[in-house]
Amino acid sequence: MRRISKLILQAFAGPFWVAFVLTLFILLMQFVWRYIDDFMGKGLDGLVIAELIFYATLNLLPMSLPLTVLFAAILTLGNLGERNELTALKAAGLSLFSIFRPLFFAVCVVTGFAFVFSMYILPKVSLKFHRVLYDVATTKPAFDMPEKVFYRGIEGLVIRIGKKDKKDMSNIYDVMIYDHSEPAYLTGKDRRITVAKTGKMEVVDYKNSKKMRIELFDGHVYENSYPDKKRDDKHPHKQYAFKRMSKLMDMPGFTMKKSDDEDFQGHYEMMIFSELTQVKDSFKNIYVQSKEELGIYEKSQNTFLQFPAEPVALGIADSLRYECLTEKEQERILQSLENTLSGYVQYVQNYLLPKQERAEKNQTTALLEWHFRITFPLSCILMFLIGAPLGSIVKKGGLGLPVLFSVIFFILYFVISTISKSMAEDLLIPAFLGQWSAIVLLLPIALYLNNQARKEAGFFDFSMFKRLFKR
Repeated sequence: MRRISKLILQAFAGPFWVAFVLTLFILLMQFVWRYIDDFMGKGLDGLVIAELIFYATLNLLPMSLPLTVLFAAILTLGNLGERNELTALKAAGLSLFSIFRPLFFAVCVVTGFAFVFSMYILPKVSLKFHRVLYDVATTKPAFDMPEKVFYRGIEGLVIRIGKKDKKDMSNIYDVMIYDHSEPAYLTGKDRRITVAKTGKMEVVDYKNSKKMRIELFDGHVYENSYPDKKRDDKHPHKQYAFKRMSKLMDMPGFTMKKSDDEDFQGHYEMMIFSELTQVKDSFKNIYVQSKEELGIYEKSQNTFLQFPAEPVALGIADSLRYECLTEKEQERILQSLENTLSGYVQYVQNYLLPKQERAEKNQTTALLEWHFRITFPLSCILMFLIGAPLGSIVKKGGLGLPVLFSVIFFILYFVISTISKSMAEDLLIPAFLGQWSAIVLLLPIALYLNNQARKEAGFFDFSMFKRLFKR
């Protein structure tokens, strides 16, 4: 039996690793195409790209592992059935579940790894991934200034170049620079315009940041002084010529800056399981507290609405009862009660209800992430319970039917999970169902397939329907 189990595990190992690499590659390509516009033309360092792809790959494991288990189970049992090895094992006295047992233990090992990964590793990976992705997305594209276009990519400057030297692109001609970096109300100067016949411009690294060094030749500088109302300034306009002028200008945003990890630690998906449990419980307490407070004000509102259907004693003496008061005193009391009720209504609408809604949404979001850390590993077992009997039923190996069935069931699982999670986020269903709906709905299918495989029946048992119609 040990030798048979070893052979079955060897037959499972090959398809598992092939499916694992293939699914990760496909999902990674989807990620690259999704963010391709944020990567192109920014001159990113190779180490930054490698770091981003590494964290993205680890961040895709929750989606790739269940699909890998499903595909590997269908392909392994399909290959055994196509080569009649499954029939030979049954003829030797082994039941179908005895054949499944070593594969089930292997999937349990994968599930255990998925539990550890989701509880402790995934939050740290998600933190690093989103931090690097944010840094890349906020980096400006590489510096490229076209001809005869007013370039506004550098803050505070508008630059126009008439022509570039085709042999040496750093040599420029007919240069105009509009300097808006010094506001008039602060410096006493308005726009400064620099015009030059020729120049040389290049981007250099200076103290771990990118700077633009520009040298201009044979030009003029025009300045409009901001007139001072306290004195009669007779020279609001200044102009001077130069033979050579050199400037070193900042280029903020063109160099990728590394953000601090602490800026992203408040998100639920970046918390380990114990931290997520504490946050979930704290939001639950806030929600219960706000609900109790809302109930108190609703009770007070109902008491005011019943007045004066039941006379209210305003004092000890009967002469001070509501019906004993004059008409003006009754109107004054009713007006006072109306103002108090209006204040209660505004307080409830503007503070209590939004507070309760925020607490409920925060609690739901935390609960969704909390349940996801559990359902992600368990989905691997569910995919095995679907894939193993399905492979023994179809008895086809290769990349035909196994791939087709894997894609169908995984899309079904993904669609149910996405829809139920969206409904839970909109507070239409409980957070528990938002993450467990796919497992609850697909588990009967898994049990049905296992029963069909045990009876060596087809995918659909039409004989049952025939018997029902005969009756």
